[in-house]
Amino acid sequence: MGYFLVYCTDQKLGALVPGRNTLTGYYCEENSRTRKRIPKLPNFREMFFVKFRAHRYGFIPLAGEGAQYFRFKPRNSSVLERGEVIIPCEVENRVGIVQWVKDGFAYVVQPMSGQIVGHPRLRLIGDQNAGVYNLQITDASLTDDGEYQCQVGPHVRVKPIRANAHLTVICK
Repeated sequence: MGYFLVYCTDQKLGALVPGRNTLTGYYCEENSRTRKRIPKLPNFREMFFVKFRAHRYGFIPLAGEGAQYFRFKPRNSSVLERGEVIIPCEVENRVGIVQWVKDGFAYVVQPMSGQIVGHPRLRLIGDQNAGVYNLQITDASLTDDGEYQCQVGPHVRVKPIRANAHLTVICK
């Protein structure tokens, strides 16, 4: 993945674009965390730069519009024993690695099939290219009851994000 170098000098925000001239003239605020649009950069719908107090420059991923965030967070749900449930997780501007965690233990996902290693009733479903990382549980049992977390790891200067949901399995 390529990057643009974004910098802040003399209260101006600029961007160094490989093979192009420098774009400047977009104001930044020196003492606060700000989000600024940088229009008309190649390969972008829109671009945002998040400037942190401690840094005078930062890197912006080519594929994103700023920080990754949940478009749709996991939510608490319940399922009858032996039933099926899908715990949703949709991520926008994802640059980190997505994983599911249950009660503090991370699941390992097989890349091609979406199967969860060691848990044949669990699988990752959805269009990952569109940011959909739903967890499907079939033939639910009491061992599936617990706290689930969809995690998206950090990348360069992008912070990790996490969202929790509790699953209750109801005995028949």
